Amino acid sequence: MRPIKSVLLLPAAALFLAGCLHAPQQSSSGQLTPSTSTSPQGQSQQGTQSEPTSIDGITLKGRQLATNYHEFTQEDYDALRAAGRPVLLHFYADWCPVCRAEEPAITSTFNRLGTSNQVVGLRVNFKDGATDRDEQQLARNFDVPYQYTTISIAPDGTELWRTTQPLSEKTLEKALNDLAASI
Repeated sequence: MRPIKSVLLLPAAALFLAGCLHAPQQSSSGQLTPSTSTSPQGQSQQGTQSEPTSIDGITLKGRQLATNYHEFTQEDYDALRAAGRPVLLHFYADWCPVCRAEEPAITSTFNRLGTSNQVVGLRVNFKDGATDRDEQQLARNFDVPYQYTTISIAPDGTELWRTTQPLSEKTLEKALNDLAASI
């Protein structure tokens, strides 16, 4: 019985590692190759920019993914930090199956909570075709080991919470409520 279990677990482990630890392709110049991300529903998403969103006088330019949840831009992050807003950073890679699988829980939770909890979430590209220098630097600043790392930042800039586990709606809602209570 024991060898059969090992034989069954080996392909599952290989699929997981292929999906989550696979490094994106790099061109001969060392640049990450551009890619098109896929929504959790399997629809292609080009990196198009939506109209800027305003939250309490702060204009966010990153594409809105859900209520108070946007794609990361350095400008948005700096404006939120300067205004003393709590921020949830979610590091995401478009090639990661765990990231794609948890995205519906994240968008659902942000939409359900709405603007009432004052927390803004930023989805930060991590080692995929859309990752820019600002995102790479942010990941270094927070010592992010890999995609699907989530960090909550209090209004004073301190890190309140971090997880490197896939997010559930319940876990995310608790983290957002705790972060909102830090205001």
